[in-house]
Amino acid sequence: MIVLNRINGEAVALNPDLIERVEATPDTVVTLVDEKKFLVTESLADVIALITDYRAFVIARSGDLQVVHEEVPTLHVVPNEIVAAPGSGAVLPDDDVELDEDDAALLELGILDFPTNTEHN
Repeated sequence: MIVLNRINGEAVALNPDLIERVEATPDTVVTLVDEKKFLVTESLADVIALITDYRAFVIARSGDLQVVHEEVPTLHVVPNEIVAAPGSGAVLPDDDVELDEDDAALLELGILDFPTNTEHN
């Protein structure tokens, strides 16, 4: 929020994301996206500087945020016959088994895991 002063001396806090335009007519008029207008004592340059400072503050504060990454569970496919991804070193019961496009993409992302025969003996 930026704080501006109305002509009558009353302070008003505005969300800069909702400001559509600022005009100097010669008084400074701030128009919001809903067409509500505020006549303020600050100059056009001062309002722009307040908006710029606010945006810089938001960007600077975003660097302080900690992102928490949750571990994504791996899906294990255990069909009637054990199937392993080609090139995984696992023993395939049937060399004709092929992955469909969706399974191949999940396997490449590490979300899908085909167990080997040795895991389920």
